[in-house]
Amino acid sequence: DIAFTQSDVLEYYRTQLKVPNLQDRIGYILRLYNTEVHILAASDIRTMEDLRGRKVSFGPAGNSAALTGPVVFQRLGIPIEQMLLDHSMGLDRLRKGEISAVVRVVGKPVDYFSKIPANSGLHFLAIPGKKVFDDIYALAELMNADYPTLVAPGDTIDTISVPTVLAVFNWAPKSERYARVQRFVERMFERWDKLQVDPFHPKWREINLAAEVPGWKRSGVAQQGLPTLGLSAGNFQ
Repeated sequence: DIAFTQSDVLEYYRTQLKVPNLQDRIGYILRLYNTEVHILAASDIRTMEDLRGRKVSFGPAGNSAALTGPVVFQRLGIPIEQMLLDHSMGLDRLRKGEISAVVRVVGKPVDYFSKIPANSGLHFLAIPGKKVFDDIYALAELMNADYPTLVAPGDTIDTISVPTVLAVFNWAPKSERYARVQRFVERMFERWDKLQVDPFHPKWREINLAAEVPGWKRSGVAQQGLPTLGLSAGNFQ
């Protein structure tokens, strides 16, 4: 009935798996936190264009980058040889020069990159062409404070971030499954204030309940619940 997923999953299924009309079958309850796209490249790769025709690992099948990576490179018009290596193997093969880059979609900072020494010869790539991503992604940056060994002081690496969404199947109104979803949403909204305090993660306090997800339709159940919180779609206060 309900799942945590990425905002670009509908685009992936539409463009990569050719599944039609998913936006009519799946809606969303909330837009949650963002996770940043990290593209770590070998020293001879200076721009995304340099990856044309090269081997790039998106991590194991089913992980976040395996969904986002194909969408990003397709929209940039840069064909690559996609690899689905586990994260440790991907980094090892990048260090050996056997592949040209690894892609991860994860909230910054993450030890996977933080532990890479400054003399590794590896570096992050900036993602250009922001306008081609406006409909599904948000702008983001990787900074020295995030990764001191990979980003020089005062520098920033432009990238994009992927919103996480609480998605829901659009069951028919008055059906039993619809009623279950409705009860879940009602209880969640009623008790939302409990998620804003310890011991729950601080990220819960950053969530804007009224924030919209480009390319998605908000579930009618969630839409009905917003006014009980003094909110409406498009109200970002």
